[in-house]
Amino acid sequence: MERLGNHYKKTGISIHALRIWGLMFLAAGIIGRGVLQNHILGFTGLNTQQMLEIMASSETAMNYATLSIALQALETCAAPIFAVLLVEGVMRTTDFDKYFTRILGIGLITEIPYNLCMGKGLLDFSTRNPMLILALGLLVVFFYQRYSSRGFKNAMIKVIVTIAALLWMNMLKVDFGTPVIIILVVLWALRAKPMYRNFAGASAAIACSLFSPFFLASPMSFLAIHMCNWEECEENRTVNYFSYPAVLLLAFIVGKFLF
Repeated sequence: MERLGNHYKKTGISIHALRIWGLMFLAAGIIGRGVLQNHILGFTGLNTQQMLEIMASSETAMNYATLSIALQALETCAAPIFAVLLVEGVMRTTDFDKYFTRILGIGLITEIPYNLCMGKGLLDFSTRNPMLILALGLLVVFFYQRYSSRGFKNAMIKVIVTIAALLWMNMLKVDFGTPVIIILVVLWALRAKPMYRNFAGASAAIACSLFSPFFLASPMSFLAIHMCNWEECEENRTVNYFSYPAVLLLAFIVGKFLF
């Protein structure tokens, strides 16, 4: 605790600051995939061999590709941050229905700017934006909380819900879907023990590199999570919810008209 006059202020970063860190990591991935990879390098629609030929033919292309890979690795750091914010959000909210409706709504709205930024058509169903993970993750945590008591029946319900969520992520082809659900399960199970939660969460994040090697960078986000004091402050809810689709739309405009 830090003393300021006659008041005490918690050290570390607030929930709002942690959310900003998560958004910055997402923005890194948007720049890496949406601007560098799709617009500057023009990798959209190319196979691996064609991409390697472009990279081998130009040192500049190689540098841009390397930077794109680094930024995409940073993007995975957002997964644990938003997973832990989801757990905290469910435990703190007084109206789950409104919370879920807002998350689902912004996930659906984000789909169009996400498709545009990633070089797809206006309506593309090959993959879906990561915001939809939060909506499904909310339902998972809701059932975990509803059936949190010990017992075989409740344990089986949670197992079924988890398997169903993983299957839905696979069917809907949500980007980073499976890793986020895995991390979410670990963070929920150890929610009352922050030190164990952070260590186990980082281990789960490393294990998620089996799905994508980019997740080898994701444990770094637990430094920010560890520093969070979970102190709430006044926030603009509209800015919070629309910041991600706004950044996607800005990246699309920059990539489309400047490069």
